[in-house]
Amino acid sequence: MKNYPILESKNTSSIEEFISFWSKQYHFTNMDFYTQNINKDQFTTDDILELYTWKNGMRLSTQKVNSIQAKVIPKLDIINKLKQDSTPNLDFFLEEFKSLSFVWKIFLLHIISPETYPMYDQHIHRTFCFLHPDNPRILNAKQHELYFDYYLDFIKNEEIKDIREMDKAFFAFGQFINTKQYISLVQQNS
Repeated sequence: MKNYPILESKNTSSIEEFISFWSKQYHFTNMDFYTQNINKDQFTTDDILELYTWKNGMRLSTQKVNSIQAKVIPKLDIINKLKQDSTPNLDFFLEEFKSLSFVWKIFLLHIISPETYPMYDQHIHRTFCFLHPDNPRILNAKQHELYFDYYLDFIKNEEIKDIREMDKAFFAFGQFINTKQYISLVQQNS
């Protein structure tokens, strides 16, 4: 007997159910780059480059490699020291890596402390805003404020235990709501 998948329009009030469903929809290239490197006690230059290649979703451009080589790799000792701390000094981290773009800075923070600091990018941002459509403070917040003041508080208040599963779910849902299929589904159910 064949199985024919369908997408059912259903809402839930459970963040756990949301994460469980949407994390299963997550697909990303080169997962080995992430899984083989993220939990290392000490990073090498190659580890960092592989992690950023994974985050980029494709081979890094020369400009991006040069940026990592200039802004991240020279501070590999600092990264590895921060990684050893159970709670890395956030103020110190933000000062040391202030020249990185926001998304890549947050990804580096995630690399240093993956159990504490989730990733944040356009797809995750789209999901977070979707889940808070009536909160103008969230919708109008600057990136730094949004992540540190609202997103991390949301995770704490919702008592989300598995940051990585949440990352996957928010990424997958954020991609989905940016598609024509989502717009079509919403229009059909209006």
